[in-house]
Amino acid sequence: MAMTYLLISIAVFAWVVWRMPRKVETLALYGTLLTIVIIEVLISIFQDFRFDRYGYFSHGIDYAGLLVSTGIYPLAATLYLNFFPYGKSLARKAGYVASSIICCMLYERGAVYTGMLYYNGWSWWISMILYPFTLTFLAWMYTWMRRRIEIDHGF
Repeated sequence: MAMTYLLISIAVFAWVVWRMPRKVETLALYGTLLTIVIIEVLISIFQDFRFDRYGYFSHGIDYAGLLVSTGIYPLAATLYLNFFPYGKSLARKAGYVASSIICCMLYERGAVYTGMLYYNGWSWWISMILYPFTLTFLAWMYTWMRRRIEIDHGF
Protein backbone atom coordinates (compact mmCIF):
# COMPACT_ATOMS: atom_id res chain seq x y z
CA MET A 1 0.00 0.00 0.00
CA ALA A 2 2.90 2.35 0.79
CA MET A 3 4.53 1.91 -2.62
CA THR A 4 1.18 2.44 -4.33
CA TYR A 5 0.72 5.70 -2.38
CA LEU A 6 4.21 6.82 -3.42
CA LEU A 7 3.83 5.97 -7.11
CA ILE A 8 0.35 7.47 -7.39
CA SER A 9 1.60 10.61 -5.60
CA ILE A 10 4.52 11.00 -7.99
CA ALA A 11 2.27 10.42 -11.01
CA VAL A 12 -0.35 12.93 -9.84
CA PHE A 13 2.17 15.59 -8.81
CA ALA A 14 4.12 15.15 -12.06
CA TRP A 15 0.94 15.44 -14.14
CA VAL A 16 -0.15 18.61 -12.30
CA VAL A 17 3.32 20.17 -12.62
CA TRP A 18 3.42 19.30 -16.30
CA ARG A 19 -0.04 20.84 -16.92
CA MET A 20 0.25 23.98 -14.76
CA PRO A 21 1.00 27.37 -16.26
CA ARG A 22 4.59 28.30 -15.42
CA LYS A 23 5.06 31.37 -13.23
CA VAL A 24 8.53 30.60 -11.90
CA GLU A 25 11.88 31.13 -13.56
CA THR A 26 13.41 27.80 -14.57
CA LEU A 27 17.03 28.40 -13.58
CA ALA A 28 16.12 29.75 -10.12
CA LEU A 29 13.66 26.88 -9.65
CA TYR A 30 16.28 24.25 -10.51
CA GLY A 31 18.80 25.80 -8.13
CA THR A 32 16.22 25.94 -5.35
CA LEU A 33 15.05 22.37 -5.94
CA LEU A 34 18.59 21.02 -5.96
CA THR A 35 19.31 22.82 -2.70
CA ILE A 36 16.18 21.56 -0.93
CA VAL A 37 16.67 17.98 -2.13
CA ILE A 38 20.20 17.99 -0.72
CA ILE A 39 18.96 19.47 2.57
CA GLU A 40 16.07 16.98 2.76
CA VAL A 41 18.32 13.98 2.10
CA LEU A 42 20.80 15.13 4.76
CA ILE A 43 18.05 15.74 7.32
CA SER A 44 16.42 12.40 6.55
CA ILE A 45 19.73 10.57 6.89
CA PHE A 46 20.28 12.02 10.36
CA GLN A 47 16.67 11.61 11.47
CA ASP A 48 16.53 7.99 10.28
CA PHE A 49 20.03 6.63 10.91
CA ARG A 50 21.43 8.75 13.72
CA PHE A 51 18.40 9.67 15.78
CA ASP A 52 15.85 7.08 14.55
CA ARG A 53 13.07 9.70 14.73
CA TYR A 54 11.33 8.98 11.43
CA GLY A 55 11.97 7.41 8.08
CA TYR A 56 10.46 6.17 4.86
CA PHE A 57 9.21 2.60 4.46
CA SER A 58 11.70 0.83 6.77
CA HIS A 59 14.74 1.70 8.89
CA GLY A 60 17.95 1.86 6.89
CA ILE A 61 18.83 2.52 3.29
CA ASP A 62 15.83 2.10 1.05
CA TYR A 63 15.61 2.97 -2.64
CA ALA A 64 11.91 3.68 -2.31
CA GLY A 65 12.77 6.29 0.33
CA LEU A 66 15.08 7.92 -2.18
CA LEU A 67 12.08 8.24 -4.51
CA VAL A 68 10.36 10.30 -1.82
CA SER A 69 13.34 12.68 -1.60
CA THR A 70 13.93 12.97 -5.34
CA GLY A 71 10.35 12.60 -6.55
CA ILE A 72 7.78 13.92 -4.10
CA TYR A 73 9.77 16.82 -2.64
CA PRO A 74 10.83 18.52 -5.89
CA LEU A 75 7.37 18.12 -7.44
CA ALA A 76 5.53 19.40 -4.37
CA ALA A 77 8.02 22.26 -4.01
CA THR A 78 7.52 23.20 -7.66
CA LEU A 79 3.77 23.43 -7.10
CA TYR A 80 4.24 25.45 -3.93
CA LEU A 81 6.71 27.89 -5.49
CA ASN A 82 4.77 28.27 -8.73
CA PHE A 83 1.62 29.45 -6.98
CA PHE A 84 3.29 31.39 -4.16
CA PRO A 85 1.91 34.98 -4.03
CA TYR A 86 5.17 36.84 -4.73
CA GLY A 87 4.80 40.60 -4.44
CA LYS A 88 1.49 40.34 -2.56
CA SER A 89 0.63 41.38 0.99
CA LEU A 90 2.00 39.62 4.05
CA ALA A 91 -1.54 38.49 4.92
CA ARG A 92 -1.92 36.84 1.52
CA LYS A 93 1.45 35.09 1.89
CA ALA A 94 0.56 33.94 5.41
CA GLY A 95 -2.76 32.56 4.16
CA TYR A 96 -0.99 30.71 1.36
CA VAL A 97 1.56 29.23 3.77
CA ALA A 98 -1.23 28.23 6.18
CA SER A 99 -3.21 26.49 3.46
CA SER A 100 -0.02 24.77 2.26
CA ILE A 101 0.65 23.55 5.81
CA ILE A 102 -2.81 21.98 5.89
CA CYS A 103 -2.11 20.21 2.58
CA CYS A 104 1.28 19.01 3.84
CA MET A 105 -0.22 17.70 7.07
CA LEU A 106 -2.97 15.83 5.23
CA TYR A 107 -0.42 14.29 2.87
CA GLU A 108 1.81 13.34 5.79
CA ARG A 109 -1.12 11.67 7.58
CA GLY A 110 -1.78 9.64 4.43
CA ALA A 111 1.89 8.70 4.24
CA VAL A 112 1.89 7.49 7.85
CA TYR A 113 -1.41 5.62 7.37
CA THR A 114 -0.14 3.76 4.30
CA GLY A 115 3.26 2.99 5.84
CA MET A 116 5.28 5.15 3.49
CA LEU A 117 6.41 7.21 6.50
CA TYR A 118 6.94 5.95 10.03
CA TYR A 119 7.47 7.80 13.29
CA ASN A 120 9.84 6.78 16.11
CA GLY A 121 9.85 9.62 18.59
CA TRP A 122 8.57 12.04 15.96
CA SER A 123 5.05 13.37 16.08
CA TRP A 124 2.51 15.09 13.94
CA TRP A 125 2.89 18.19 16.13
CA ILE A 126 6.60 18.51 15.44
CA SER A 127 5.87 18.53 11.72
CA MET A 128 3.15 21.12 12.18
CA ILE A 129 5.55 23.39 14.08
CA LEU A 130 8.35 22.99 11.50
CA TYR A 131 6.31 23.39 8.29
CA PRO A 132 5.92 27.20 8.56
CA PHE A 133 9.70 27.56 8.80
CA THR A 134 10.49 25.12 5.99
CA LEU A 135 7.88 26.56 3.62
CA THR A 136 8.99 30.12 4.34
CA PHE A 137 12.62 29.08 3.82
CA LEU A 138 11.68 27.47 0.50
CA ALA A 139 10.06 30.67 -0.80
CA TRP A 140 12.97 32.75 0.51
CA MET A 141 15.48 30.42 -1.16
CA TYR A 142 13.72 30.72 -4.53
CA THR A 143 13.55 34.52 -4.22
CA TRP A 144 17.22 34.68 -3.26
CA MET A 145 18.21 32.43 -6.19
CA ARG A 146 16.21 34.56 -8.60
CA ARG A 147 17.85 37.76 -7.35
CA ARG A 148 21.35 36.24 -7.51
CA ILE A 149 20.77 35.16 -11.10
CA GLU A 150 19.53 38.65 -12.01
CA ILE A 151 22.53 40.31 -10.35
CA ASP A 152 25.17 37.90 -11.65
CA HIS A 153 23.85 37.33 -15.16
CA GLY A 154 21.54 40.25 -15.85
CA PHE A 155 18.45 38.18 -16.70
